[in-house]
Amino acid sequence: MISMRLLAVLISVRGFTVPSRAARATAAARAVLPAPGIAEQLELSARLLVAGAAGASLGLERQTRPGAPESPVSVRTMCLVSLGTALFACAGPRIAAAAGTGVGFLGAGAIRLEDGTRLRGASTATSVWVSAGLGAVAGRGLWRVAALGTGLAIAVSRRLRPVAAVRAGKELREAPDASPGARA
Repeated sequence: MISMRLLAVLISVRGFTVPSRAARATAAARAVLPAPGIAEQLELSARLLVAGAAGASLGLERQTRPGAPESPVSVRTMCLVSLGTALFACAGPRIAAAAGTGVGFLGAGAIRLEDGTRLRGASTATSVWVSAGLGAVAGRGLWRVAALGTGLAIAVSRRLRPVAAVRAGKELREAPDASPGARA
C-alpha cells in the first residue's frame, strides 16, 4: 500500500503539488463563508431586530397579563432566546436546527412537578421554544411569518388561558388591586 507521503512525492515529481492541510482548510472556509457586502449586512441586522422584537413582545405579554404568576422567564430572556436563534439561523439551517435542540433543554429546566401531581412551567417552556422559532424564521428573512407567528403566539397565550383554567376547574387569578389604600 502506498503511503500518502510517497504519493505526494510521486505527484510532485510529475509537476503537481499537493496543498497542505492548513491551505485546504483555509480555502474551504473561504468557499463556505464569503464575506457579506454592506447591503447583506444591513438586511441581516434588520432580521436580528425583528427577531429581538418578536421575542420581547412574547416576554412582555407573559409579564403584563392580569394575574400573571412570577415567572423565571422575563422579557429579556425571551428577547435573547429569539435573538440568539436568529443569529444561528443566519449562520445556516443545520446550525439553526441544533439551536432548537439546545433551546429545548433550556425550556425543560422551567418545567417542574409540584405536590407530585401538578405540572408547572410547561407554558413557560413552550413560550421559550416558540421564541426560538420566531428567531429562526426572522433570521431566515421570513418577515411575514415572524409577524404572524408573534401574533398567533400572543393570541394563543391570551385567549386560551381562560379555557385551560376552566378545564382544570380553577378560578382565574385577577390582578391585585393596585390602589394605594387597598389591602390584600
